[in-house]
Amino acid sequence: MNTSFKPAEMLAVINSPFAEQLGIGFSVNGKEMSRGMYNLLISKRDMNLFVRGMVAHRHWRFGDVKKYFGLSGGKEKVCKQIEELLAIMQSGKHNEIIESIVARSKKVTI
Repeated sequence: MNTSFKPAEMLAVINSPFAEQLGIGFSVNGKEMSRGMYNLLISKRDMNLFVRGMVAHRHWRFGDVKKYFGLSGGKEKVCKQIEELLAIMQSGKHNEIIESIVARSKKVTI
């Protein structure tokens, strides 16, 4: 699976709170789910609202989403990146992509 993430962008995601919380599980409707994956799903919903001019709730902040996922850019770019992250996670190929990004990142300075 090809991604539009640059190596430095993917490294930021790998080092973000999102990546740390992928291993933390909790129960959602009686089923185990990763806290990071749950936040990714909710953030996809919230970003799609934000791109259309709405906010999910009064305490929701765009900067919090960018910081949590280690993303940068405007609302359209971040929305696209979140949708791409979700596709990567759902495809099950996230480990392959992370390994290839980390291997390429040894050549990239951040």
